[in-house]
Amino acid sequence: MKFQDTANYKKAFYMLSLLEKMGDARIVGGAVRDMLLSIEPKDLDIATTLKPEDVILICKNAMIKFIPTGIAFGTITAIVDGKDFEITTLRKDEKCDGRHAQISFTTQWEDDASRRDFTMNAMYMDKNGNVYDYKGGIQDLNNKMVKFIDNPNNRIYEDHLRILRYFRFMSYIGIHKIDEQSMESAITNSRLLGKISGERIRLEMLKILSNPYAVEIINMMYENGVLDAILIAKIFQRIQLSAFSNDPIINLAYILFMNQTSKESALRIYERWKFSNKEVDRLNFILFHEHQNIYAANHFTLKKLVYEYGADHISDIIVFQSLVFGNNQKDALLAMVRSYIYPKFPVSGFDLMALGINGKELGILLKKAKDIWINSDFKKSKEELMQELGDIA
Repeated sequence: MKFQDTANYKKAFYMLSLLEKMGDARIVGGAVRDMLLSIEPKDLDIATTLKPEDVILICKNAMIKFIPTGIAFGTITAIVDGKDFEITTLRKDEKCDGRHAQISFTTQWEDDASRRDFTMNAMYMDKNGNVYDYKGGIQDLNNKMVKFIDNPNNRIYEDHLRILRYFRFMSYIGIHKIDEQSMESAITNSRLLGKISGERIRLEMLKILSNPYAVEIINMMYENGVLDAILIAKIFQRIQLSAFSNDPIINLAYILFMNQTSKESALRIYERWKFSNKEVDRLNFILFHEHQNIYAANHFTLKKLVYEYGADHISDIIVFQSLVFGNNQKDALLAMVRSYIYPKFPVSGFDLMALGINGKELGILLKKAKDIWINSDFKKSKEELMQELGDIA
């Protein structure tokens, strides 16, 4: 396969060769899926018949740095020339409650494949590029069909988050052929998402909102009631989405805007999904700040807005409004926003204090000076501003 020539694959190949001195090891999961889709994988996870302590011994002998990231579940992270590789012992689930699993180690590849979520994620590839498919993943991948392994209800009971992962992978490969049993189980069991932590829901939803077929999948989730389980039940009244950006936060803002979501409901969603302060700040600025139509603004107005609120915030509004208005001029506006360079405001509080101005009047005059300077297209000098302030005073 062509990815065997990439630097990361060569590092993985080296790790596989080391592991195979004591046992069997293969690349597993999403990396195999992506390579079969002719997409270069971001991560190359490795599965092995070796126990974690054997993996650690191999790393030590080869002077490879390692981190016991999930040693209780058989996972060691090996760092080869700056690249992280998660190496996990083959395992099978003994008991699951929808959020946590009790596992045992195994040497049987079929057992390890059976505990995974979807057929397309249960394939393995050795260092020679041979693919091992125990659950029909190649056929489902060729059909662009996301399908739970064996009984969908059992897979969902083991981990409720797999409901969102089901829709996430459809947003990744598109809606081509649907496995009816998988779809029915995901929809019917969506109420179980209420048991999932906000952090896990946010991570999965932001991935969905970043994928190529997000519009179709979000509409599907809305029409089948899945969004109610994760976006605070019953706040959604209507939704009509036709396009998304490549930024999941802006896409979420667009969904909430199109649903006419109130600020109170938005705050409940932020809390439920455990958004960071930075994410909340972005969402609130997009949704609840009074914005004019950026696309109707002249060059000077746009320049003033960028100075007042910053290029990042105004860039968000440009992309958001391109979705709302269907405007295709966003790239030109974004380039303009990023091109602005502002001189330093030439007047300071010390300049006014030297004239005997203090207290509240100092702040008032300083603001007036800045307004005059901004409205001069940031061009008036200190002398000109001080003269005008003198005239005002």
